[in-house]
Amino acid sequence: MEEPNDKKPGEAQNPTPQDIADQELAELYKQMEKEAQGAAAVVASPIELPQVEAIPQAPADPKAKDMNLSMILDIPVDVHVELGQTQISIQDILRLGVGSIIELDRLAGSSADIVVNGKLVGQGDVVVINENFGVRISKLVDPQKRIESL
Repeated sequence: MEEPNDKKPGEAQNPTPQDIADQELAELYKQMEKEAQGAAAVVASPIELPQVEAIPQAPADPKAKDMNLSMILDIPVDVHVELGQTQISIQDILRLGVGSIIELDRLAGSSADIVVNGKLVGQGDVVVINENFGVRISKLVDPQKRIESL
């Protein structure tokens, strides 16, 4: 329902903040329209740029390649050996205790996956060396496929 207007036509009314914002927005639109009309009158003409010469490439230096490779050889990477995996519910995890057994998706005697920085690089057999576990590599992923997976 509209409130009655106590002011007579011709008397000045105090503008509300909304009225002021609407007026400023209308002026901004008018200014943008004027600029757009002026932009249509701009004419672009082609220019000629100087020819860029190709940078001569030095012949491949085998020592430089060896040096680049030697820079990364000491970078540590994470190596994981995965015996298998499974998916269980949180309820089953909460029931686990000492002596509980989790069945994995691999058969006994199957090869374990060798994963480097999250990428499969090969498979191997789990071995015991001086009371520590180890893995004897039985398969490696093709070097080209290893590079492509990075």
